[in-house]
Order: sequence, then structure tokens, then C-alpha cells
Amino acid sequence: MPRCRPAVVLCIACLRVSTSAGLQAVTLPSGFRVLKLPLKVARDARSELDACLSQNRRKLEMQFSFTTLNGGRGRLRSLPGPDAYPACDRLMTASEKSFGLACDRALVQVMVRQYQPGRGLKLHVDSKEMFEVLKGLTGLASHGLAEEPVLAVVLCAGGAGEATVPVVETTGLAMCFQGEARYDWGHKVPPVSERRLSITWRWFCRSYLDRFDFLDQPV
Repeated sequence: MPRCRPAVVLCIACLRVSTSAGLQAVTLPSGFRVLKLPLKVARDARSELDACLSQNRRKLEMQFSFTTLNGGRGRLRSLPGPDAYPACDRLMTASEKSFGLACDRALVQVMVRQYQPGRGLKLHVDSKEMFEVLKGLTGLASHGLAEEPVLAVVLCAGGAGEATVPVVETTGLAMCFQGEARYDWGHKVPPVSERRLSITWRWFCRSYLDRFDFLDQPV
């Protein structure tokens, strides 16, 4: 089982959540953990990304960009990896060490998402076929000058929302999804009221990469 640093990792056993029957207590899905990274680590990564992202750009990928085609095949394109973004690389490394994870960076795919007011991410359940059991997510946005906590991610039991668990985010909150939390629960980002910036990274299954036509030139 992955090792955690007790002084850093926040373990939450139970929250009050909203359901169709009203408020009730529900145990968080197995494999979902959160921790708070040092604020400087998050702010440095945010500043690095701010220099790369125009206001209208919604995403930035690292290492791989992929397109799935009919028949389950697709195209994979090589991109600069996290080492080309030193502050983001430090943030990812800090998260992985704090969560006690040992991961193969050769298989990592990184997705930076920028949400402008009114934008969100629809409810989805991650694919077992495409990705390994680990997924990391760190929020970087400054929600006002005081960086007040905001509702950023909602976990939905069964992937359909029978019970929902709101995750309140501040700059530098890191989340780790494994097992049940990743494949049996869905997650979404509700429409945001202020700009939000996040880094999501996950690891491809080697067997899935074999189905792609690899385009080796960076773009």
C-alpha cells in the first residue's frame, strides 16, 4: 500500500453530503486522498503556466497528446514533458512523494486545464483500459486575492450522482484517485465563478499505447 506522510496528508473518513433524500453522512470512496502542498510550490507552478496560457486557451498537454479513432485505435503525438516545465515538475514530484507513489514518468500524460467563469467539466468515470490505477490532480488558481476556499470537484457515487461529495479547494490542494475512487465513482467540476487552473496527470497502460500510431515529432 502506498506510504503517506502523516503530517502532510489529510485523511477524511466521512463527510456530510447531499443526496436525493437530503443530507446524510457517507464514507469517502476507498482510494481518494487529499493533501495541501506548500503554497510556494503551487504559486510557482501557476506563474509558470500563466506565462504559457492565453486567456482563451483552455488546455495545455505535456508528454503526450492523443486522439482516439474508430475501432479503438488512435494517434499519439510526442510533446515536451514535465521536465520542460520545472515548476510544474516540482509540484508533481512533491505530490507523488507526499502520497508515497512510485510512478513511471515515461508513461505519464499531463493535462493542464484553464476554466474561465461559467466553465466546468462534465461528470465522467475514468477508463480502466486506457490508464493505470493512479491519477493526480492539483488546483492552482487564485480565487480572489485572499485565495478563499471554493467548491471545485464533486465526487458522485456509482458515477451517476446518487450521492455527491463536494471537495472544497484552495490553491495547492492535491488529490489522488486510486481504485474505487477512480473507477467506481464519477467526478466533475461544476461551473466556476472565477478563473480556475488545474494540473491533472495520469499514467497510460503500456498495452493501450500499443494500439496507437506514434507520431514522434514534438508539436
